[in-house]
Amino acid sequence: MLTSIALASVALVPQFRGQSAQLETVKIQSGGIERMFLIHTPASTKSAPVVFAFHGHGGNARYSARKFNFDKTWPEAISVHMEGIPTKTKNDPAGTRNGWDNALGKSRDLAFFDAVVDWLKQNREPDMKNVFVCGH
Repeated sequence: MLTSIALASVALVPQFRGQSAQLETVKIQSGGIERMFLIHTPASTKSAPVVFAFHGHGGNARYSARKFNFDKTWPEAISVHMEGIPTKTKNDPAGTRNGWDNALGKSRDLAFFDAVVDWLKQNREPDMKNVFVCGH
């Protein structure tokens, strides 16, 4: 079930700069699969806005973090870069590259997103009225 929060999409110009050492790697279980995301937590986490940045098919969380560079361009926000897992698509019928499923209903990636939101609520102080999403 999709977490009931208002999401606003954001159009951004990508920034290709070096990734900050401040990104933490977090591994959690979702749907019986170990999943990973990178997170930047600002110095002051009290009610911090959250931005999720998604890589495209064939990408990964590190690429997303380098491309969007939110830890530098918006250091006051919690930035989350979730990593997809090998996914079959029309352009990748063998499913050898990381991606996101497009199943409606019981989506493994919507469940992963919900698990990350739950993790944020338990481990950080996100402002759930200021959640933003961008990506490919």
